[in-house]
Amino acid sequence: MANQKISDLNDVDNPDGLSAEDLFVVVDSDEKTSPSGETKKITASTLATALTKLSSGLLGVSFTNLRDTPTEYTPDHNGNFIKVKVNTTSDGEVIGELEFVDSPGASEQTFPYIDNFETDDLSTLPDEGHFFVGALVRRASSGKFAISSADHPDHAETVGIIKKIRRDSTGSITYITIVFNGYVEFQPESESGIDILATYNPVQSTKTTELQSGLVYFLGSNGLLYDNDPSTTGADGASHVSKPVLIGAGGLRGFFVNYRGLYSPEDEEANKFIIEREESCSEFEIGDIVRISKSSGEFVMSSAEEFDTTDVVGIVTSASTNHYVVQTNGMVTFDLPQEGDEISTDLHFIPGTQYYLTDMDQMFSDNENNSPRYSLHEWAYKLDADTRTNIRLSLPAENMSSASKTPVTGTPFRNSQPTDPASPLVIKDADSGHYETFSRPVYYAISKNRILLTNHRTLPNPNLECFDCLKNSETIKSLYWPNHPEGSVEPTNLSNMANAFLKRLWPSAGSGHTATLYDDNDNTTRWRYSVNTWERVD
Repeated sequence: MANQKISDLNDVDNPDGLSAEDLFVVVDSDEKTSPSGETKKITASTLATALTKLSSGLLGVSFTNLRDTPTEYTPDHNGNFIKVKVNTTSDGEVIGELEFVDSPGASEQTFPYIDNFETDDLSTLPDEGHFFVGALVRRASSGKFAISSADHPDHAETVGIIKKIRRDSTGSITYITIVFNGYVEFQPESESGIDILATYNPVQSTKTTELQSGLVYFLGSNGLLYDNDPSTTGADGASHVSKPVLIGAGGLRGFFVNYRGLYSPEDEEANKFIIEREESCSEFEIGDIVRISKSSGEFVMSSAEEFDTTDVVGIVTSASTNHYVVQTNGMVTFDLPQEGDEISTDLHFIPGTQYYLTDMDQMFSDNENNSPRYSLHEWAYKLDADTRTNIRLSLPAENMSSASKTPVTGTPFRNSQPTDPASPLVIKDADSGHYETFSRPVYYAISKNRILLTNHRTLPNPNLECFDCLKNSETIKSLYWPNHPEGSVEPTNLSNMANAFLKRLWPSAGSGHTATLYDDNDNTTRWRYSVNTWERVD
């Protein structure tokens, strides 16, 4: 059947009568005919003219998918694709010419492996010369293609992705096809698909035949595609470049996109946001939690003393007398002072601990100068050893929530602390029902010098409809006491028994909190907490 079609092509001078079923792209560089005398090569001009008419729609057939002809179309040229050039003669006749090329256009090129790619040496670290279908490549300083990697900015300047690898009979690479932009349909070397990154620590790859449609794939390690952003997923804990490179299109297809890479040092995240301010006589210190003042519109220190003062924009990460930087989200790594006079790593963060906003009003009332306690940076770099010693003697730090001026264990900054200042909740007065202090989580300690900004909402929230319910549930409780004394009991004994029970059942109770104790026999007593003891009030 094929031989007959070829003979038909040879006999046709004007290909207007051809149909889509009649056309076969034939490779035959030998003039010799088959035993039946039907096979004979046709001229490139005849084939080009036929293709031109077809591609022009004269026969209603599109040739947009004509590609991947055999390696040798003519004895002196290797090519994978036929490029049709359309010309019109002075008489208006449309004629065609064929050009045999390695790739369909500038967005895709095929290169000989020798002299164009780094040596395929698996013992090299980083391995710049181990090429595979789906590998992301860059242009090395040697002028050759090398494997890309998100592990270092110098290796992340990706220029393309490998679509196809051609090997000789010994298995050695001869040609590599690279897509530089746009649509790519991978041609893997095995039915199991192409390699993508599975895990970062350790680096492990897996095979896939399905690039999820619409999913963004990033540059990973060792040239591998990665379906997560290595800068925000933690990866292996090191620094990484965030660079989207492919949008999946289902199967082994995708769209190569060469977006700008963003470098993420280990102490940062790619999507962090910072605010820089130039301000003369700035009094901010590194580690200050800050908000925007509603009255002045300027940055001020946040405080847990009132609901409106618990707003948080971010944390000061750099500060001088005329300039400061506020980071609003993500990870922050601080260069905290190390061992020295009156300085120890005990003053650094407590790993695995949630930190809260400090009540500045309590702090001011507890120190003579109405100013925040010293941050660790102030303590270490702005005060000499004698001054630190004298302050320690005059204002000893008794516990982690101390409002004194000295840095305390696990509290390197001025207005944040590793304990909740609003636990237990304490009511200011019976008339207003307002609290003395509010609870605002601000960051979580990852290590002794690294935090994750959490910035959760403030509790309790007086603007909520259920505020009264919340207030009462926190300060008033009815508790079942199965061993409630019956009859006439000496008051001191009853008080001791009730205190033992309540301190065990409600250890976080604060001043003004009340409890009603009852049993199955309708015995009931009411108690109020005051000055570390429960007093009967009924």
